Amino acid sequence: MFEGDDRSQASPATVSRGGMVYMDPANLGLEPVFKSWQRLIPEKLRTKKSFMNKVNHLYEHFVNPVIEFLRKSLKESVVTTDLNLFISMLKVVDTFLAPYFDPERKLVPDEIEEIEKEFDHIFTFSMIWSLCCTTTLEGREAMNVFVRDLLQKDKSDFPEEGAIYDYVYTSKHKKWQNWLEGVRLPDFDSKVEYAEVVVPTIDSIRMKYIICLLYTSDAADDSLRVNPGGRRSIKKKK
Repeated sequence: MFEGDDRSQASPATVSRGGMVYMDPANLGLEPVFKSWQRLIPEKLRTKKSFMNKVNHLYEHFVNPVIEFLRKSLKESVVTTDLNLFISMLKVVDTFLAPYFDPERKLVPDEIEEIEKEFDHIFTFSMIWSLCCTTTLEGREAMNVFVRDLLQKDKSDFPEEGAIYDYVYTSKHKKWQNWLEGVRLPDFDSKVEYAEVVVPTIDSIRMKYIICLLYTSDAADDSLRVNPGGRRSIKKKK
């Protein structure tokens, strides 16, 4: 499959001999990617009908409405594509499911029930920090109202106070908590120059958490990073 930029440099002969067909992402839609991702879900979860029904329901209830609202009503600081946002969301979901991809791990019924119970929260968190976060600050206010309406219709127990961007869900604590909850200010060395002092903010805490979540997970893809020295480095998928 050619990307748009690559296709512009390919002659018809190259395309035909390679047996390649270009598909515009706008015509492809999200459904093929979603169906492909479902086949990668750990077997004991994939074969549980109630879990897969929940996955399909969450996809239908949230994904397309949120993307449509983003495209028709909001602006983005950096232009994205629907497919890119959706794949980003699935990658965040995979970081939560990563421990269960190990074929040697035997899932007991209690574990499966716990994952199914948690999945609403996992899906919501992943959606917020992919589909909902690329808009402007003004757009986030509108997106917050829109997503909260969808959550209410779905009878979600998402926290009512503040904005959807104020909360993080972790499998460790199995609950939603404010990003600033439990954050302690570091002990500053009096000898350090003022310009070198870094005070954690909600934005820096969120960015650090999301980057670490994606970077350290066993579900992470090969990814390009810039290290503290300004050099490029590649994290290889295991």
